[in-house]
Amino acid sequence: MTGCGLTFGACHAGEIELCESIRRHFPSMELMRLVNSGTEAVMSAVRAARGFTHRDKIVKFEGCYHGHADGLLFLREITTRYGALLLFDEVITGFRLSLSGAQGKYHITPDLTALGKIVGGGMPLAAYGGRKEIMEVVAPLGSVYQAGTLSGNPVAVAAGNATLQKLETQPDAYSLLNVKAAKLEAAMRSAGLNINREGSLLTVFFTDRPVRTYADVRTCDTGEYARYYGWLLDHGIYAAPSQFEAMFVSLAHTDADLEQTCRVIADFR
Repeated sequence: MTGCGLTFGACHAGEIELCESIRRHFPSMELMRLVNSGTEAVMSAVRAARGFTHRDKIVKFEGCYHGHADGLLFLREITTRYGALLLFDEVITGFRLSLSGAQGKYHITPDLTALGKIVGGGMPLAAYGGRKEIMEVVAPLGSVYQAGTLSGNPVAVAAGNATLQKLETQPDAYSLLNVKAAKLEAAMRSAGLNINREGSLLTVFFTDRPVRTYADVRTCDTGEYARYYGWLLDHGIYAAPSQFEAMFVSLAHTDADLEQTCRVIADFR
């Protein structure tokens, strides 16, 4: 099967190519499955973890968002101590923070990983996977059911393959992203804004304290953020409408785009 079609509801060659590319950069994902969204990837990874450990409870960081699944809308030494599995939600950070995501940058090996967004090159695609013995609990090898007719859609897989090939053949991609993001960060700090940045991900916080925990985030002035958002929008810059969302810098953002954004930020207040 060549994978030239809209949907098969079955495995095709493009899936194998994409999954092998992902595994090269995320070696912790020994076996994986493709799904349609980051929410589905995280939900399926949690189901696989429960099937492997036979435990019902999960522990998540307060204030973190892992998709809109009901059970998820409420670090390594601790999980090892209690025999728990460590799940990395890299739906945002995977292939954006670095070619090997947050786990590669911080040299942490999770048991399971969820990826989304970039693996589909903008198309609806995501993936989850982890240690072989864990993923073998997923059907048809095991008893934990997960399936989807549109999972591994050939068009989305082709877009994902093209995206990863582009990243692999442009070795300076992440250094360029960091330069672009650092330029925005400098403009925000010069304007007196409280900013957290990790690689090409940035978030402005309207609070006078350093933001390290969810409790710090809760001190933010969301009304002032709304005024900031409106100011940017009125001047042709579309930012995240929520105080609690991140801004992503892209290689598609030109120097002119960044300079315009910096000028608008400098004039705020």
